[in-house]
Amino acid sequence: MIQPVGRRPGFRHTSLSRRSPASGLTAESKLALDRTAKFRQAAALRNA
Repeated sequence: MIQPVGRRPGFRHTSLSRRSPASGLTAESKLALDRTAKFRQAAALRNA
């Protein structure tokens, strides 16, 4: 999978939630959306 340099899964989420606890829920939902999108992309690549 292609990933930007220095970006590890969960790293952005933890720093974000620590910086602003109020937006922790949105950060979590965004992470879940990113994860589902990645899974869908991987499945599409595998089936192609």
